[in-house]
Amino acid sequence: MRRKLIAMDLDGTAVDSEGRLAPGVKKAIVDARAEGHMVAFVTGRADTDMAALDCGYEFVDYLILNNGAKLVRGHDRTVLENEVLNRDEVERLIRFCQERDIQVYVICGRECYASKRGERLERYMDSIGCRPHYFEDISQVPTDRVEGMTILGEAAPVCSAIREQGFNLRAVISEPFCVDVMNPEVNKWNGLKELLRRIGMEREDVVAVGDYDNDLEMILQSGIGVAVGNARECVKARADYVTVRDNESGAVADMINELVLGRTSGLCLRNAG
Repeated sequence: MRRKLIAMDLDGTAVDSEGRLAPGVKKAIVDARAEGHMVAFVTGRADTDMAALDCGYEFVDYLILNNGAKLVRGHDRTVLENEVLNRDEVERLIRFCQERDIQVYVICGRECYASKRGERLERYMDSIGCRPHYFEDISQVPTDRVEGMTILGEAAPVCSAIREQGFNLRAVISEPFCVDVMNPEVNKWNGLKELLRRIGMEREDVVAVGDYDNDLEMILQSGIGVAVGNARECVKARADYVTVRDNESGAVADMINELVLGRTSGLCLRNAG
């Protein structure tokens, strides 16, 4: 079989609700790499969010972080690409959120900053073993090196407000109460395209799997696009395959075994749509 690049989202896809790689996924990744295939985590997570994952960077070939803005080589953590947000737009958005008492989380490399405390943020920070720097004034944030921003709150109204205010930024819902903010051209597929250029592989070589809105571009553009069983309906409707099982049960392992390693199990279904 021709060598594949397996591009997998993490939260809601490859990891379970405890933030661990789901049952069988680790073994499937090891088996795929042993047969010459390449594996990349393609995630909205930042460096700060990766520490709690129960495997090291070297477990995969590459990591595409911040929804496509940052490309890291796994075995030595070399940063190959890193697109920071426009400073003026960052400062404008922080002020916008502060004026409306909206919680905003700012990522600067392996440091993070938060505009206010909140139960959801505190719980997440505890899970990844990271403490944010809380700020009251924008001067406390290094706005010239912001790699990503997440707004915590009701997702749809936040996205609408960002569009209506004319920000030169892109807002994508990554979870029900999380809106990831990035430069307009940044998405997971564009991050994958840069990786493909570097390693000399083609679009047709990519098998991509995800569950949420920020995974749609890579699912649509890859040679094979897969939605896990717990994915949003809008994602399932546009995927080539939908797994029977969900992220808690090891859906990504099923996908790798059947579509990449040729171990037929009937656990991936062709999307009827």
